[in-house]
Amino acid sequence: MKAVFWMLVGMRLAAQPGCMLEGVTTDFVTAKALSGVKVYAYIAARGSSAAYLRRTDARGRYCFERLAPGTYHIVAQHPGYLGQLYGARPGGNEAIELTVAGDRPLPAANLKLVPRPILTGTVWHADGQPAAGVEVTVSQKTQTRHGPDQEPVESRQTDDRGVFLFRNLAPGTYYLRAESSTHETERFNIEFLNGQGQRVREGETVTYFPSTSDFLSARPITLKAGQELSGITVTLRKAPLRRVSGRVSGATANRMVSLNPQTDGIDGAVIAVKPDGSFERSDLLPGKYSLMVEGESADRALAEQPVDLTTSDVEGLVLEPRETFRVPLVLRTEGPAPPLRPGQFWITLNSSSRGSSITAHPNQDGNTEFSNVLPDTYRVRAYTQGQPYFLKSVEWAGAARSAAALHLHGPSGGPLELIFSSKVATIDGHVMARATDAVTIVLAERAAADGDADERHGSSDQDGRFQLDNIKPGKYRLFAIEGFDDGLWGSTELAAALHSVDVDLSESETRHVTVPLVTAKEWNAAVERFGQ
Repeated sequence: MKAVFWMLVGMRLAAQPGCMLEGVTTDFVTAKALSGVKVYAYIAARGSSAAYLRRTDARGRYCFERLAPGTYHIVAQHPGYLGQLYGARPGGNEAIELTVAGDRPLPAANLKLVPRPILTGTVWHADGQPAAGVEVTVSQKTQTRHGPDQEPVESRQTDDRGVFLFRNLAPGTYYLRAESSTHETERFNIEFLNGQGQRVREGETVTYFPSTSDFLSARPITLKAGQELSGITVTLRKAPLRRVSGRVSGATANRMVSLNPQTDGIDGAVIAVKPDGSFERSDLLPGKYSLMVEGESADRALAEQPVDLTTSDVEGLVLEPRETFRVPLVLRTEGPAPPLRPGQFWITLNSSSRGSSITAHPNQDGNTEFSNVLPDTYRVRAYTQGQPYFLKSVEWAGAARSAAALHLHGPSGGPLELIFSSKVATIDGHVMARATDAVTIVLAERAAADGDADERHGSSDQDGRFQLDNIKPGKYRLFAIEGFDDGLWGSTELAAALHSVDVDLSESETRHVTVPLVTAKEWNAAVERFGQ
């Protein structure tokens, strides 16, 4: 009888299901197992919030016995720690997707949770009073083809004591800036006499830690896992307010001059034009602006001029409105594919001389127009939002034109015709080595006549497979980068230092590619050398 009992027990134990997905959660710093951690398996489909939930045991282990077929993200949450996506850098969103198909168990998904860092400090007005309601922003340095820039990460407002607090930042290097609201800026629009007896007004300007108005000269703040970094102090800088004045040629009543800031951290302004055509304003923070006077109707006249108020006032400007025109837009498609869906893509004309752009959204008929177009040279760009088309050619005045340098000199050229082709290319492939962090697939155009190359980003699954669809035919470099950080991408020297594969894509081609893995260690070393 006892033998039968133990045989039944053994059968019951053998019949218990194993784990479709399992793993262990540990502390990123101490490597100790964490118990009681909530581990979610989120269905990765767009718009879905469905998830399975498990808690880790005393050994930090979790187990999902069964998961329905589909693609999942694994997320761990625990008090005192940052939320962690499986395969993502701490605080990052680029995770490894896990695909469940049939009853095949998935590879173990271990998660290292980062103790939550805390960054806190105080912002002061120039007169020593606490600065309440000031926006404090932490940013990280990024790289572009034009040099270093900043990417905001998170913003908070100071309380009535001037205190700010960040508790959701990942470990890393940050730059901190404080910016007064318009109301607080007006508090310091005071007037005084300088050494030459001239009347000067001052206002508070954007201030980077510890006390500079220039991002490139700001002091970096390094935040470590679990660190509570307090005592950061920023005193808002004062700057002489600038004056701009001039007149609008041929102005009529009810005209306005708009000042659009081109310098980070300053607000725009609007100036009413007086009946005699003159305008002036004397409470502007130092920086670069673009002045614009719009016409009375959509296609009458427009004046646009840059103005630099960084070091001095600018007076005596004469704005000469120029006649604008409309450019009808006609879209044509080639190839057997569904029609372009209106409302889900747009076209832009980017001015090469003024740095401004005009956007058109095609209507139900696929046609639209650009309005307020000034004579200039433009780059035509089409954003198809994942639809199976690419912009193949451009025609203006009955002749083929360059999409990178389209010369528009007036309305007499007829409609601007854009020809879209459905003969898109596809890449599917495999990453050579297995990665422990998320792998980002980067497809970068090898050469562009105007220096503005196209790029596509994707990701690989748990088996290193990936696919990129709807690619414009051309010559590309293909990268597979573990621990990729988009903010550090942009240097040609950095790209040249990484393993890649050259891919030449023809119309309608599907290319199978195997890509060498750029490990997180190799990526970080290249960034340290070329990306900062």
